[in-house]
Amino acid sequence: MSRPADPHRALRRALSQHLGQDGTRFGPSCTRPWASVTFSGARHEFDLYLESGPAMARAMVLHDNARHAEFDLPGHIVADFNVSLSTTAYGQLLHIEALTVETA
Repeated sequence: MSRPADPHRALRRALSQHLGQDGTRFGPSCTRPWASVTFSGARHEFDLYLESGPAMARAMVLHDNARHAEFDLPGHIVADFNVSLSTTAYGQLLHIEALTVETA
């Protein structure tokens, strides 16, 4: 029996592809189990530090189109996806929260 894919790792890889690796650095991330009466999945949070103008431009595109963002996560779908941008003492921070649910 095969192990199900880890949606947190798959989502991190997908975010890396969307945002590129030049000028974008992953900070802390976490995942917590989540369930409703009919679905099970996980809540995910990622902090990304934007270290260049091109990284900031890509982050703005993701921020502006968060409601339409699509990700290919084997065995899971992204049911909710929120992005916020802020300025910290260390520069620009992109905070991402996502809810993934297992597909049948």
